[in-house]
Amino acid sequence: MNKSRYAVLGDPVDHSLSPQIHQDFARQANLALVYEKIHCTAVAFDRTLRRFFLEGGSGVNITVPHKSRAANWVDKVTGTAKLAGAVNTIVKHEDFFEGYNTDGIGIKR
Repeated sequence: MNKSRYAVLGDPVDHSLSPQIHQDFARQANLALVYEKIHCTAVAFDRTLRRFFLEGGSGVNITVPHKSRAANWVDKVTGTAKLAGAVNTIVKHEDFFEGYNTDGIGIKR
């Protein structure tokens, strides 16, 4: 079974609990996925994202300090991301990358 590949990308990123949270959810939902941490400096941002998706990545969460840079990297930005001027989630579609900002949703809940 092929596992979908996801990651959290940031600088710093070592403290992130996202891999554990997503792996636990995937196990409970019987989903096959890999979720990893990727440390990425501002200088390496474009190169790191390109490589991640070329190597089969399906989606990535973006942390500080890259959220505004991510908004410029994607092909399409959703309404909340456009309003915030920041993207914290990038999803790879067949022929484009879409950026979302879920920070407000998380705070509201």
